[in-house]
Parts: sequence; structure tokens; C-alpha cells
Amino acid sequence: MVEATSNYTVEGDWSGGAFLLVAGAIAGNISVRGLSMASTQADKKITEALIAANAGIAMDAKSIRLHKAEMSAFEFDATDCPDLFPRWWHWRPTAMA
Repeated sequence: MVEATSNYTVEGDWSGGAFLLVAGAIAGNISVRGLSMASTQADKKITEALIAANAGIAMDAKSIRLHKAEMSAFEFDATDCPDLFPRWWHWRPTAMA
């Protein structure tokens, strides 16, 4: 019996990576690897939001780097990526007893 082996690469999760990218934009230097700009994940649009906010962002084939920079207000359509910007009315605090 011959067993075949395969190599498979699982791409990074943009939803989880977005938190690190935003933290870098706010607090300072960070380099995140494993997030592919060729991804079909909707949450990769976080890069558009960061660029729109004038975040200090640089991207290449291997990583996305952020540094602290003066950011500004921005508009962003998050219709297709609700994990990035949850609608505030979905959050309802529980009443205190």
C-alpha cells in the first residue's frame, strides 16, 4: 500500500489579524505576517479602512507593517465585512439585577 502525502497551506485569518493591525495603527510598531493580499476574505478590507484613516501602513508580499501616525476620521462601507465593524445596535448590555 502506497500512501500519498500532500502539502497544503492554510491562509491567515483576516478577521483575527485586523485586531493586530488596528492595534499597531493606534499604539505603534507592528509587523503582521501570513495575511495574503490575494485572499478572498472580506475582512481584508481592513487595509482600505486603515488607508482611509491615514494610518502609517506599508504592505509587501510577506508582511503588513504599521506604525503610529496621526489618523483622521474616515468613511468606510463595511456591509460585506461585519466582523470588522459590528453594528452598535446589536450590542445590548444586560440589565443589572
